[in-house]
Amino acid sequence: MLCALALSAAALLSAPEAAGFVSDRMSRATLYALLLALMCVAGACSLGFIGIGLRAAVEAGSPVSEVYVGGSVEWLVQAFGALLTQTATCASGFFPCVGTAWLAVALICCARFPLSGGSAGGSETLARALLE
Repeated sequence: MLCALALSAAALLSAPEAAGFVSDRMSRATLYALLLALMCVAGACSLGFIGIGLRAAVEAGSPVSEVYVGGSVEWLVQAFGALLTQTATCASGFFPCVGTAWLAVALICCARFPLSGGSAGGSETLARALLE
């Protein structure tokens, strides 16, 4: 959630519609430092996902070798990242990244996952499991 919040703030600060509002209230150096800090927070919060994602993918694709499953996940992450980067370099700026981040937050908080190798019937939301 912290990643999505940091990306949302960066998107709002860098939006073309906010250019006049932001430039009247802070210098370019201050804006640059603030955007850099927000991007550092977003990057640091999202880096740990890939390890957990790979482990879950290997567990879900158990009859298939973990080499193939891990390679497929890595390839899809790279392809989706490239697509998202190309989309985010248009006039809408960071907003495609923000939408993707909030979608991930909603999926993580609301989706049901089998935990500890349990059946889907005994699943619970990941957010609830982390809080207990």
